[in-house]
Amino acid sequence: MMKKVFRIIGDTLTIRPIRKFIERKLVEMQIDCKFRHTPKFDKSIKIHKKSGFIGEPNFAHGECLPGWTKYFQDLDYAVDIFTRYENFAEKPFCRYQNPPRIFAGSLPMLKKWLGDKRIAEYEVCFLASSVIWDFSSHMHFSDYLGFMPQGKLGCLFIDHAPNVFFEQYNEKTLARQNRIFTLSHLPEMPQLNPHYFGEFSKNKKNKKTIFLTIGRINAKNYDPMVESVRELAKSSKDFVVRVIGIEEMEIPADLRKYITYLGRIDYPKMYTEIEQADFIIAGLDSFCAGHYQYLVGCTTGNLQLSLGFLKPMLISRIFGEHYELSDKSAILYPDNELFGAMESAMKMNGSEYVKMQTALQSLADKIYGRSLTNLKSAMKSDHKAGIKTNMAFMCKTYIKDLLPLKILKESIDVHNVDKIPFYIVVPAKDLEQIKSAIITGKEDYKIAAMPEESILDGESLGMGWLDQQVVKLKFYKTNLCDFYLILDSDSYFIKDFFVDDFMFDDETPYVVCHEGKAGTLLNTKFGNTNAMHEKEQFIKKFFGRKGKDYRFLTSPFMFSSAVCRALDVELGAAHCIRLCSCEAAWHGEFLLKSGAKYKPTELFFEAMVYQKKLNWWRKLRITTNDISKQYLGIVMQSKFLKEHRYEN
Repeated sequence: MMKKVFRIIGDTLTIRPIRKFIERKLVEMQIDCKFRHTPKFDKSIKIHKKSGFIGEPNFAHGECLPGWTKYFQDLDYAVDIFTRYENFAEKPFCRYQNPPRIFAGSLPMLKKWLGDKRIAEYEVCFLASSVIWDFSSHMHFSDYLGFMPQGKLGCLFIDHAPNVFFEQYNEKTLARQNRIFTLSHLPEMPQLNPHYFGEFSKNKKNKKTIFLTIGRINAKNYDPMVESVRELAKSSKDFVVRVIGIEEMEIPADLRKYITYLGRIDYPKMYTEIEQADFIIAGLDSFCAGHYQYLVGCTTGNLQLSLGFLKPMLISRIFGEHYELSDKSAILYPDNELFGAMESAMKMNGSEYVKMQTALQSLADKIYGRSLTNLKSAMKSDHKAGIKTNMAFMCKTYIKDLLPLKILKESIDVHNVDKIPFYIVVPAKDLEQIKSAIITGKEDYKIAAMPEESILDGESLGMGWLDQQVVKLKFYKTNLCDFYLILDSDSYFIKDFFVDDFMFDDETPYVVCHEGKAGTLLNTKFGNTNAMHEKEQFIKKFFGRKGKDYRFLTSPFMFSSAVCRALDVELGAAHCIRLCSCEAAWHGEFLLKSGAKYKPTELFFEAMVYQKKLNWWRKLRITTNDISKQYLGIVMQSKFLKEHRYEN
């Protein structure tokens, strides 16, 4: 019936996106009808006191739901589950003694439920996958929702593949706010590993050894296992291998009495297979590039099953040690030498097997304790605390630039995760007006405005555009910070930023220092002046530096207070600007001369300096989102552009 409907749609509609949309809606309607009797989060549902909800937006990871639930129940929380029909149908809580309430629906239903005002009654919102896989390209769950569900203690996330998603979705914000976990023990994210599945029997080792391997067939390399089975079969018949997975697996005819392919099965059947097995074969290949992800963030689901059911794994040593396994708790083998590992497993006697299970239990307890501590810590956090820093933002501006200054300040309000202080320097006559227009008193970071005269200290050059450069070089005199990022008022941030975007460590700033070849080429093509490059060459020659020409522009750029102080004492900041008006080059060349610590970096912001470039970017359909993949913000050069924001 559905095929006939799709054929009619294809015959009547020629626009592919419309066809796809209607087809998807019809499939969703069909699934909704099939699962119409599953529990729904309707208006009759009341939220229990001291409760949290766990949301799983994907039609996978169902086996993790019991583990997440146990953590919250152990903290005396009532738990509600919001998940997909597919997870509900496969019964992941079949062995759970005190199962939570489960509400199952389609992805659009989950979006509707999480937008319900009753969500605010939960103590904590826990999104068990930060990224949704349903789309042709992945999408962050919060982006799909269009909002962040908020319980009384905030919203927490799990990232199943931080090696892929951490940078792609700027999850550094969530990590800095202690709101995101991963299944492994990583420096960037705390661990929260779900390895509880309910009650099970702790069986003795079988006389006929049963190996089990679980996972997507196309994601595993089963060749070493097949060859190992072929070798084992030459000398022993006392073993079998059972394979649980998605997609088809072709088993050689001569090995069908040793290898059984079970396909995809629901959780009651899978748990029974695991319970009856002796060992789990991880199937990770140290020679497969696709498996490197399991060393840099991804966690194989076999680890949770091994810990939860106390079934020792056969796993390549490089992966096993990454997951904190040892020769006491698993059978570790070099590279793809699985045959020897399977042979050792078969020869293992009952008492040795029990010792390995005991070691595995100790590791499971250790990981559980660490995970529970991490969860407690996150739930106690207010998710707003920044980190202490010895750097600040500094903006030298004027009342005529009030509108772009407001845009800059609003972007700092939104994206300043680490609460970096922000100082605004203006002429004394503009001070009160700018303070009243910019500073609200609601900022969660330090902000202040101050008169430029106190910094110039009588060394004005008589022209505002020169004095502002002197102020930038002499800001060290305020003693407010050791390093400061100079922001022009015609720039603004477009993504979350952190101290470590600007500082390598407490003593080493990232300083814009590059050859600028691309910029020089574009300037030539756009017919722009080369005056700034000539100024930079003058300052380089002033210090007698040999070698390549370096550019220290475009703003924002990081200045060291120590370097500026030494430059001012040795040469005089005002004297330098009088000689050649390029404060960034004076700081940069003196920094190279002094040998001060720094790390070179490309531009922090994308600079829209000329109208021709702005028009070109738009012609290429480069969006703000595209720019945010490479840069922290955008400069809209007010001298040449009338617009204050980059419109896609």
